[in-house]
Amino acid sequence: MESNNNNIENNNNPINLIVFEFFSGIGGMHEALKFQQNNINIIEIFPFDINQNCNVTYKYNFNITPYNISLESFSINDYENFFKKIKNPHKILWTLSPPCQPFTRQGNQKGLEDNRSKAFINLMNILENTCYLPDYLLLENVKNFENSKATEMLIEILNKKNYDYIQFLINSKEFNVPNSRLRYYIIANKNKKFKNNNKKVIVENWNEFNNINNKSIPTIKDYLNYSPLFESELKDFYISKNILSKESSIAMDIVTLNDNSTICFTKNYTKLMKGSGSILLIGDDNNNDEKKDLISLFGKLRYFTPKEILKFLNFNDNFGFPKEITIKSQYKLLGNSINVKVVENIFKYLFNNNNYIN
Repeated sequence: MESNNNNIENNNNPINLIVFEFFSGIGGMHEALKFQQNNINIIEIFPFDINQNCNVTYKYNFNITPYNISLESFSINDYENFFKKIKNPHKILWTLSPPCQPFTRQGNQKGLEDNRSKAFINLMNILENTCYLPDYLLLENVKNFENSKATEMLIEILNKKNYDYIQFLINSKEFNVPNSRLRYYIIANKNKKFKNNNKKVIVENWNEFNNINNKSIPTIKDYLNYSPLFESELKDFYISKNILSKESSIAMDIVTLNDNSTICFTKNYTKLMKGSGSILLIGDDNNNDEKKDLISLFGKLRYFTPKEILKFLNFNDNFGFPKEITIKSQYKLLGNSINVKVVENIFKYLFNNNNYIN
């Protein structure tokens, strides 16, 4: 194993870690943890999700079957029973990506009053009352979550249990990814205090926070290692004349291979034309004058493929979907996923001993 320049929490030796991956989805958190091999040694990872398509995909890629358990009824005893069979010294990590729909601008914005928040509320009850407190915690959600009662609840418990924590609003574009995915993150440590930390401030510039120089974002063509040789295999992803003739198609965000930005891909990609993800214009480097006459672009406009979106989200090239997961379902799963590269770097910060007061 290659040496790592980062000093980590227990004197450069990998941390023995028990991971509870709540709302595990297709495994973005697990994927990001794979990049921490020099920092951590995962003794056990326990993923939880009630979405069958998520769980089948997770098993396909990690050979682990997530617990298909409703976290609304997951009790403290259920949680603490996991530790009865674990004898090795360890630390505990919680990762959480609770349902975002109650907090999105397009959603009902009911927050904790939404039924989909019941699982999060129950986990907060466990966090407040268990004797097996996580040593580390990372939560991810959409922008606006930071202003919610859910965040208030979490921070109140973290303060009560003497955690130190940092909040972030991070866009994946800061990591030289030609895709905008702005998300809220909070990390917490039970045992150590972060250096120069102001809990009341949400960090909104990752590179500035870490004294990293901004780099230029590559073009879509370069980032995807695009080759025109495969276009003939993508006929099913080209947009039909029927869709292009609809008034709603005017709202499409059209990009070319030479652009270096795409908008956030959501679970409604291919269903909604506005705000659900960018459309790729093939064979033309300038789309500005032609957007008004979309019918003339028939045969040139296509959706990004699930494989390409996986690339934007920084999953490894071998990550994939089992045959039973339809293309429509793949888009939905990807829209609810995380950017692996962003979370990978957040984990590195969380496990780096240099970021703590000695």
